[in-house]
Amino acid sequence: MIKANSKSELLSILSSEDITVPPRHKGRTTNHTEKYCLFKMLATLAQHKLLKYPIEIVNRERPDFVFKACGQSIGIEQTEAVPENLAKQDFLRGKMGKNEVHFISKHHPKEAKKTTKQLKHEINNTVPSGGWVGDSVEVNWSEAMVYFIEKKEINGLKAGYASFDENSLLIYDNWPTAALDVDIGAKYLAKRLNEHTSKYNFDKIYILSHGYLLVFKGSSFEKYTVNELWQSS
Repeated sequence: MIKANSKSELLSILSSEDITVPPRHKGRTTNHTEKYCLFKMLATLAQHKLLKYPIEIVNRERPDFVFKACGQSIGIEQTEAVPENLAKQDFLRGKMGKNEVHFISKHHPKEAKKTTKQLKHEINNTVPSGGWVGDSVEVNWSEAMVYFIEKKEINGLKAGYASFDENSLLIYDNWPTAALDVDIGAKYLAKRLNEHTSKYNFDKIYILSHGYLLVFKGSSFEKYTVNELWQSS
């Protein structure tokens, strides 16, 4: 997919690509979101000198990508953190021409799936869902991230999922929140991950969230400002 011998070459390759993600009702696909998230991750890691060269990025399945550099292979699985109900509602909202300003709805990662009729009713009768109090935004966000991490951990246990020298997860954060304090949310998530036990664990978890690339390893995390090579994206 991509081969580069240096930081400047990699950034040049990345910046020449279109990473536009169309609206859900206008043909958005998993490929669109995977490319957007992967390229922003690569641009940010390169900018902060966190990659080794020469590097090759290979597109595959289970996991979605592999980074090959200096004799090491890193598997990258990707997922989008978004409520299923919200994703479908966004699609319907676009089809209905109801993309005007509306209230942010609260969601829980394990909420029941709503019917199309219910979602359309909510679109036509948008009302506030109640305010967030104290650190409830950060608590809700960290719960959601754990939910999507655990889903991918389960997939990693299935037959046919390859393992590499390092195995990582990249999350495209589209979870709806009101004024998330990224630092507080990340601290809560790091604590949850430190307490989390599973048969399958990712060596690192990357989250593209609110203009930052969050990198979790063990009980610690780092926060990097996203390298916006694509100012219009």
